[in-house]
Amino acid sequence: MRITKTKIMTVLAALLLAAPAYAQSDDDEDSGPRALNFGDLEYAVPRDPLLWSSSPPFAEQHTPKSWIAPAVERLRTAIPLGTSAEEAAAIIHKAGAKCKSVAASELTCTYRDAQTPYPDDIDSVVWTVSFALADGRVSDMNVKRNWYRHS
Repeated sequence: MRITKTKIMTVLAALLLAAPAYAQSDDDEDSGPRALNFGDLEYAVPRDPLLWSSSPPFAEQHTPKSWIAPAVERLRTAIPLGTSAEEAAAIIHKAGAKCKSVAASELTCTYRDAQTPYPDDIDSVVWTVSFALADGRVSDMNVKRNWYRHS
């Protein structure tokens, strides 16, 4: 098979026409804000630390607030104060969490994940987002991330 200049130009033209769809990144200004996703929030948290060998398995570990501050900011941006409880639950459900209404004044949502931060270690990760509600609207938000190591 003989490769001609015309065939090469045809292939290059086809590649150039297809390239813009693949070259667009999430950081492009035209693509808008990225949807809230707990997998993305979890990925941005620093790796959980090594534990002492004397640490009991399945002991609850609390992630420092400074480690989850960017995630809390994203959550507060996605669900500002004044958002209806139904809308807050829908947004956070779409991000991967499950919600339950504890009382008319509170909505609690959890996201569970598993990680393998080190060889032979498995961490169960639990994000808990609690919304205080006033007149069916979000009046406050509390975010916690706890994890449990089982080796």
